[in-house]
Amino acid sequence: MTVSPTLRPTAPPARPRLRGPARLRFDVDMFTRFCKAELPPDARVELIDGEIYTMSPTGDGHNAATVLILRALFEQFSGTADILPSSSVRMGNWSMPMPDFAVLKRTYTAAELREHSITAADCALVIEISHSTLRFDRRVKAPMYARAGVPEYWVVAVAESMIEVHREPRADGKGYASVVRYGRGEAVVPAGFGNVRIGVDEVFGPTGG
Repeated sequence: MTVSPTLRPTAPPARPRLRGPARLRFDVDMFTRFCKAELPPDARVELIDGEIYTMSPTGDGHNAATVLILRALFEQFSGTADILPSSSVRMGNWSMPMPDFAVLKRTYTAAELREHSITAADCALVIEISHSTLRFDRRVKAPMYARAGVPEYWVVAVAESMIEVHREPRADGKGYASVVRYGRGEAVVPAGFGNVRIGVDEVFGPTGG
């Protein structure tokens, strides 16, 4: 038995290719205006590569690491460099994160701090304290800081009691060429600050303490 050509099965018609909803990217100026107009002053949001992210709530481990590393930073960098805690820092035209700490390249006068917006060019070191955000801080924030030209970036991994030090921003913008992990009993010397030494145990406290 033959099948008439008119009865031969045919392929279903191709579905029209539908375009999904377009995402609106914010630059830093748009983001700043949006925050002032639409969000409460204490809103914890960041702009990362043109997209707005809400910041995760902090837990006890994060809070403890914040207090301990703040003590160490102020003690070690006193008179050498200013420490900017939990403040927005402009990283080019498309990113304005709020790192846990930014260590500036020098000390600033009160007038300079009032009149000057801190940018990546002012930062010698940026620090993120990571617990639930560890994957994001490694895979998204590290390349963002590298593209902005931040010379050194630390990920303080709370669950692992470890400081992950990223140095040498890659020319292709895909993060840092050097990534070294420091554990308990070790200490980190930030590049360009040979007289500064931050012990991992200082950041996390003594074992069992």
